[in-house]
Amino acid sequence: MNVSKHKSYKNLNSVLFPLHTFFAILTAHPPRVWEQRAYFYRYLTHISTLATEYEWAAVLEYHTLYFNRRRNEMLEGSYEGWAEPEIGLLSSHVYPHRKPISVSAKATSKKPPSSTDPCRNYNLGKCASPCAWGRPHICSSPGCGKEHPLTQHK
Repeated sequence: MNVSKHKSYKNLNSVLFPLHTFFAILTAHPPRVWEQRAYFYRYLTHISTLATEYEWAAVLEYHTLYFNRRRNEMLEGSYEGWAEPEIGLLSSHVYPHRKPISVSAKATSKKPPSSTDPCRNYNLGKCASPCAWGRPHICSSPGCGKEHPLTQHK
């Protein structure tokens, strides 16, 4: 990770404010403005959600790589890439860096993981079969459940 960029972008707002300006400029005049705005808003929601669940340094690394890929696509007139997260980048840069769960005084209704939950390490490509924890080796993408890791989800 490039530590110097973390000094400039200390939190989500330090990325969101310039990103909003960038998107406003991009959608000022080109054709298909409404379509492009929809793509950009999906990305803003995506990056905001990631920042609530994962360590900021990991989210920033993902954003930087994701942003550079989209810039290259936009040079060719394609804006659709902003609408979809990149599972490969998420798996390698973000998913391993979940924020610690804070303990509150209130009892939570969240159930503990069960042996039927997909193996997280398998979905990161880090667990050999059979699973040492007895969890199923299936895709953890919501609604998928097929026998491939999340890194190979299509």
